[in-house]
Amino acid sequence: MGTDKARIELEGRSLLERARDAVRVATDRVVLATGAEERYADLGAPIALDEPGTTGAAAGVIAGLREGDADRALVVACDMPRLDADVLRALVDEALTNELDACFLVSERGREPLCAVYARRVADAMRAAQSRGDRRVVAFLDEAVTPAWRVGEVRAPDCARNLNTPEDVAEERARLSRGREQQEGGPR
Repeated sequence: MGTDKARIELEGRSLLERARDAVRVATDRVVLATGAEERYADLGAPIALDEPGTTGAAAGVIAGLREGDADRALVVACDMPRLDADVLRALVDEALTNELDACFLVSERGREPLCAVYARRVADAMRAAQSRGDRRVVAFLDEAVTPAWRVGEVRAPDCARNLNTPEDVAEERARLSRGREQQEGGPR
């Protein structure tokens, strides 16, 4: 991307602010997993740093689970500008109602490991996968546990659009602009 993806703005708010605000509607506490160094203190949320020996997105999930004060944590990537608070609430409700270890948003690409709810108890299995060199967020599912991991899904394909390139950002800005024009009665 060539810049800090979290700080990219859409309609006057950074991607990170958009994600934080969607999560705040679905749950009462937001923790920002910022990697190995503290960043984004200006957003007024607690910061969770990666543990030594952990890397990648799974490290952020582990950090968030460690810093959270609940049995489960809603995890979202900041590069998903279409996050919908109703979908996030559905993920949380499904995970809590069915006492799931993981509940994933499912898009046309399949399970979205960075739009999911994870039980705190999966953190040890995530650490074990990291120690084996497996950095995938869902690597913990490969761990044999008794009883088996309880996993659920919520389907919402349009919610899971990731922005990974400058072209993706330009397309999303154009989509938002078209939506505004339609609401306002056409181009001005």
